[in-house]
Amino acid sequence: MHLAEALEHGDHNITIVDPHEELLKMIESQADLMTIIGDSTSIKVLQQANVKKADLVIAVLHDEHINLLTGILAKKLGAKKVIVRVNTMENLSKENWRIYQDLGIDGIVSPEDIAAQEIINLLKKNEEVEEQKRQLEGKMNEIKNLQEKVEKQQQLNLLLQLFKKVITLEKKFKLIIEHHKKEEFVYVLEL
Repeated sequence: MHLAEALEHGDHNITIVDPHEELLKMIESQADLMTIIGDSTSIKVLQQANVKKADLVIAVLHDEHINLLTGILAKKLGAKKVIVRVNTMENLSKENWRIYQDLGIDGIVSPEDIAAQEIINLLKKNEEVEEQKRQLEGKMNEIKNLQEKVEKQQQLNLLLQLFKKVITLEKKFKLIIEHHKKEEFVYVLEL
């Protein structure tokens, strides 16, 4: 249904073949397209759907065997391109894909495989985010350590400057005391 609606908005002539009359009536009431009640593996039904003039046939029933047979027949009857939905990983193998291509199938889709790939991609992204988070935490720890080192260095620099001032004062104090000893005066300096 969603596929039909998406294609309908693309200014395409769409024909849906399905054995479920109620489903087709519901689709017809919501979309401007043609429907045919029948089995898509029937050559007569495919001819009625005029597949020989179809640019694209998409077989997307839940039964992959029906989809594969529909695709093969549609291609043999003249459809330009055929895409089928499959459900099993076996049908997605490279070896089977080559066979399906030889039979006229132009594309295979698997909603289950697509969903699995999306889940794997999400998990990979989550792992990447976690790794980036770990790296960021590591960088933040490095920055914290550097800040602590800078603060310690600044404290050491202040202590060194203070020590230099004390030495300078001590030298001056000694000079003053030496000078005053000659004059026999005693001074007491309080710092």
